[in-house]
Amino acid sequence: MRILLISRFNVSNIGDLTISNKLLEVIKEYGEVTKYNLFGAPYKFTDINNVDTSNFTFKYKIINTFNHLGLKKVISLYSKAKKYLINRKNNFSKDFSELVNQHDLLIIGGGNMLMSITNSIEGIKNFNNYVSIAKKNKKPVFIVDIGIGPFKELNHQEYAIKTLNKCDRITFRDHESYSLFINNGGNKDKAFVSVDPAFLYTYPKTTKKNTTSRIIGINILDTHFLGKSSQEYKKSILTYENLVRKVLSTNDKVILFVSSKEDEKAMLEVYKKFRNNPNVKVYDVTGLSDIRKLYNKIDLLIGTRMHSMIIAYTMYVPLVALSWQTKIDSMFTMIEEQENLFKLDNLERDLNKIKSTYLYQLDNLQLYERKRRKVLEKIKRKSRINNKILLEFKNNIG
Repeated sequence: MRILLISRFNVSNIGDLTISNKLLEVIKEYGEVTKYNLFGAPYKFTDINNVDTSNFTFKYKIINTFNHLGLKKVISLYSKAKKYLINRKNNFSKDFSELVNQHDLLIIGGGNMLMSITNSIEGIKNFNNYVSIAKKNKKPVFIVDIGIGPFKELNHQEYAIKTLNKCDRITFRDHESYSLFINNGGNKDKAFVSVDPAFLYTYPKTTKKNTTSRIIGINILDTHFLGKSSQEYKKSILTYENLVRKVLSTNDKVILFVSSKEDEKAMLEVYKKFRNNPNVKVYDVTGLSDIRKLYNKIDLLIGTRMHSMIIAYTMYVPLVALSWQTKIDSMFTMIEEQENLFKLDNLERDLNKIKSTYLYQLDNLQLYERKRRKVLEKIKRKSRINNKILLEFKNNIG
């Protein structure tokens, strides 16, 4: 069986790369797989352990500048114009149609692929193009481990669900995405609940070296990319600074890091206030291997990006979440640790609770590790639905 797999293989976000690479690993067991990017150059791929950000630096500087100036519409117009010119130049529909016809099955998978936090639905349209061309050429389509929502407008949601209803099988990475689909016109006979592929990694356990003080990792998020205003962004930076001070008050050390290039500016703004403090450092992450090395150093993670937290969870690193979207709420419901979940918007108010929560975890390490081992086994069992569906496709295609 020849499979065309579309996912985020060429991004600088390590979480997305973690998903894509695990999907590829799973799907390769069922046939010969061709990788194709969800966005951008179709055959340009990023090394998950050595993310070259040189190509992203200028782009993110421009995006950050426009975000700080409140010119998000300019970015949206630029994205639309760029997509139009690329499609026109490359004759996308014809080329992709020819590619699809060389394969038996189209799979699109991983991450929150159908959502809209602005008036733009270019991402949904792009997704729909892939599906429509495959169905026009009478090829089956399997959508694997995706999240959907939130949607800025009802018609965005309707468009996304209509697109998914064209597909032969869909698995959602969380129950909330599944429910949104089913409760708003989605075909329940095609849909199933699975898990985020990042939960399927197995990392060798290492014992942290004893040190005189504990190290707390803090994963920073640039709130501009949540559609927040410049004023709200400045408030978030100040709140992160107060979080660092709260950790330092316990005589613990802090390591600041980001798992996506677009958050780097925010991290450096937080670090400015502590650059002369030897107990606060910045850790440069260029790939999954760097995150693993970092997590073998720290005693606990205060995370914001979801996949920075999933990787920590699978490595049994104590974990506190700052949630900014329902997908993170869903994750902590799945791992049965809602007590370790706090809202990013309420961070300033909850600083003392966060401190007491992470101290409790550090005092009960064995209890949490035993619980996480059991829950991880339950989570991994949910992923077997994908194997079952892939086997059905393989048997039917022959």
